[in-house]
Amino acid sequence: MKTLVPVAAVLGIVLSGAAAAAQEQAGPETTKTDATDVDTSLPMGPILLGSFGVVTVAVGAGFGWQADEENDDFNKTPTKALADDVEMHALVADVLMFGGGALVLGGVLWWLLSDSGEDAPEQAGAKTAHVEPVVGPGRIGLTAEF
Repeated sequence: MKTLVPVAAVLGIVLSGAAAAAQEQAGPETTKTDATDVDTSLPMGPILLGSFGVVTVAVGAGFGWQADEENDDFNKTPTKALADDVEMHALVADVLMFGGGALVLGGVLWWLLSDSGEDAPEQAGAKTAHVEPVVGPGRIGLTAEF
């Protein structure tokens, strides 16, 4: 528990710094923009998914660090409670790090396989591959069109 607090503090600082940077970039006065002024060249879905994955991996690394610290304490004075804590924190670290890695990979694949919006000259009979995420009541996954 003693190492989770610094990890949470660092995560809070990073997130508040990102919010401050976004506000600074927007400027002190926000003006209403037309739909034509919005820059749509950045794929926000893949960026958000990948960013969430990076944060998830970082939180998992924090749990892994905590499990390592508790393992050192367990090696000095072994107790059943400490063994259970080490096992639980290691399991949480594994799940978060692998899950976060999957989210980053999903964001990268989504970005690479999505339509870039740049229309190539249409060729008669040209085949393209298209992959989209599907989220709905009771289902989540990917659809592919070839």
